[in-house]
Amino acid sequence: MVMEIVIVSTPDVCGGAARIKGTRIRVADIISSYKAGYTVGEIAEWYSISVEDVMAAVEYYKKHKSEIEAIIKEEEEIVRNLEG
Repeated sequence: MVMEIVIVSTPDVCGGAARIKGTRIRVADIISSYKAGYTVGEIAEWYSISVEDVMAAVEYYKKHKSEIEAIIKEEEEIVRNLEG
């Protein structure tokens, strides 16, 4: 069985961050929502993607946790600096 590639990364889209293929929805954004307590279904509806896409992002996160956590941490730091 051939699995469709759902998570992609290209240098000229979203700064090269992992994202859902055919979109600008980053894995980090999905994981931030997931960690905030939103359900897979809510995230899929919010971003207008499939539940399978959300689950692919979660699986990618499990395998590349340090990469995604670094993106989330960097963005949280930017927000803290902007808030003063």
